[in-house]
Amino acid sequence: MTAWWSSRTTREKALLSAAAFLMAVALIWQLVLRPAINTLETAKFNHDRAAQTLARLDRIETLLEQGQAIAPAHVSSAGQSLPALQAGAASVAEDLGLSVTLSASAGSSAIRFQVTNAPGQTFFKWVEQVEAGLGLAVISTSILQNPDGTLDAELEFGMDTPP
Repeated sequence: MTAWWSSRTTREKALLSAAAFLMAVALIWQLVLRPAINTLETAKFNHDRAAQTLARLDRIETLLEQGQAIAPAHVSSAGQSLPALQAGAASVAEDLGLSVTLSASAGSSAIRFQVTNAPGQTFFKWVEQVEAGLGLAVISTSILQNPDGTLDAELEFGMDTPP
């Protein structure tokens, strides 16, 4: 091996050394740094979720200590009119700063919305609040991500049956 190395020109030695260095950097990135970064990102996400859950539990504990009733998270849509549910979903969107447009209804128990240029977290928060607060369930959805990271979506909610 040393005979082979000493038979190389100075230029070849420099190129082979540079290639070996780049290979070492790529291996360190793939085997050490990338998994460490992914682990840190996952830990941060889990920490944020745990902090939110802890904050909710603290609010519930405070309400219980004050003797206040805690409203159930799920409200059934049974018995509510379709226009009232549409208005409720639009109101939730407006509160979150989303621009939603009511599309033609797909039936007597479905509501279809179009959402444009919505931040991802805000969009999914709206869907969660409509499902939990109004008792609607997502029947179908089509989501496209724009180049700027926002979402365009067409979403159909249906009346949820009581549990």
